[in-house]
Amino acid sequence: MSKTSKLRLILLDIGGTLLNDKNKISLKDQRAIRKAKKDFNVEIAIATARMFSSTKYITNKIKSDYAVFSNGSVVLDLATMNQVKVNYLNKRQVEQIIKFAKTNEIDVHINRLFSEGSDKMDYFTLKHTILNEKYPKKLKNNVFYVANVLNYIKENKISDIVKIVLVSDKNLDEIYEKLQKMLKKENLYITEYYKNSYESTLKKKINYIEIGSVPDNKYLGIKELMKYLKLKSDEVLFIGDGKNDKEVFQNLKNTVCMNNGDEDIKKISSYVTESNNKNGVAKAIYSYLEGENKMNITIDDVISDLHKNLGIKKVNLKEVNDKKYILNNKYIIRLNDNSLFKLRLVFQNKILGYSLYKYKGTRG
Repeated sequence: MSKTSKLRLILLDIGGTLLNDKNKISLKDQRAIRKAKKDFNVEIAIATARMFSSTKYITNKIKSDYAVFSNGSVVLDLATMNQVKVNYLNKRQVEQIIKFAKTNEIDVHINRLFSEGSDKMDYFTLKHTILNEKYPKKLKNNVFYVANVLNYIKENKISDIVKIVLVSDKNLDEIYEKLQKMLKKENLYITEYYKNSYESTLKKKINYIEIGSVPDNKYLGIKELMKYLKLKSDEVLFIGDGKNDKEVFQNLKNTVCMNNGDEDIKKISSYVTESNNKNGVAKAIYSYLEGENKMNITIDDVISDLHKNLGIKKVNLKEVNDKKYILNNKYIIRLNDNSLFKLRLVFQNKILGYSLYKYKGTRG
């Protein structure tokens, strides 16, 4: 992996990347993000298919400076709420998509600039209603249920719809084919199509087709953000996992794919980190900011190395913190340690970046 000291912006995907399978951001990932901001003066942005309304808790948690929403159709400066980029659907396009959905008995989810709505208390609306139970009032997702979406839009004279999502439990391949004629006529584009996407909050798989007014993707949104911030490609790091990140991996110099990510995306990434359940974001950030050899190490790497060099087979680990472990109640393992320690040094691997000390039971 090529490392860089020029890094000024880190862009993070959310699902499958920043969030683990329990829909949480690990403490190690949070620490790495804070370190990037505080110690290296690197700004943070999210780049996601989601909207502002359903990411407020997440962006606040990591103190995100900017955001690329809706697969590149919306770019916001979160400090000033300046709209760097927004692509809306027009009134006729909205009506035609919803009429098509209702004719084909497909549920509709509308993505407005700062809120979202569905005509069924299921799928995304149910998901964010469940998640809201854990969020403080000011950070709750602004997602709502409305019985008749088209009437709601007309009665409230809504004109800020960015995307419309057709969603179902059933396979949408036939709907996808039927859509083509209408899309061409109305100058519309499918910006995302997911089959059997597992939603851990709902504990089921769903299918959805996202429709927009332009053929946007995350990279086009990131490109606008880079222009806004006057950044070059080598000053930006992107960490993601999915097919909707493909254009980013094809165009940016510094890209990291999660180990749980799509196999085709791994092949075109600069580097593959640990999974979203093993602090992969933290490992990637440390590697780029402080050097691969110094910060890329995991405790599994250490145990493997100790087995090879010292013949230690029995492993009983107690984690003191993310850089210090007690091994077999005999030794202290200190990761990324290049300094002399008060206790007796038993073994040191400067290449991997860890040291092994004799443990006395009360110090370390």
